Amino acid sequence: MGLNEVKEELLEQANRGRDSIIDKARQEALQIMEQAKRQSSEAGEIALKRVRKSIEENERREIAAATLESKKRCLAEEKRLIQEVMEGSRESLKKMKQREVLSKLLARAESELKIGKIFCSSNDAPFFREKYPAEIRGMIGGLIAENEEGSVSIDLSFDTLLETVAEKNSHEIHNALLK
Repeated sequence: MGLNEVKEELLEQANRGRDSIIDKARQEALQIMEQAKRQSSEAGEIALKRVRKSIEENERREIAAATLESKKRCLAEEKRLIQEVMEGSRESLKKMKQREVLSKLLARAESELKIGKIFCSSNDAPFFREKYPAEIRGMIGGLIAENEEGSVSIDLSFDTLLETVAEKNSHEIHNALLK
């Protein structure tokens, strides 16, 4: 074997080695690119899931906030309507046959305690002063009767009676307003 043949053999081995190294590098590069694609795809899916979850949570929060605001508005309107009805009832009470109603309220108070003094509206004072000392209080009508010692009282004012009726019937009032 001559020098040229040895040289050719060495070049051929070097080229084969180089080609082998290049092939391995290409295969490794392809594997790295495939792995990067998989990881990128997985990361994209994870990010997409996070975004979807975040959107769903935001939608739930917004729906809950809107529902709460709607309930607040409904309750405010219901409260306004109840106040309107209560005011109408107060006006109706002012126009009733007072003497008959006041007699019944006074009889009830007398059955529960020995009256020493009565608190009432300025309109009702002449009626009550026929039997008891009467002191004027800011109320639409009725009476607050107090014993002689001032230690026990019974509130039969129209204001309190109206509030009591409204409280006892609040469920029915609520249902009537929702119709």
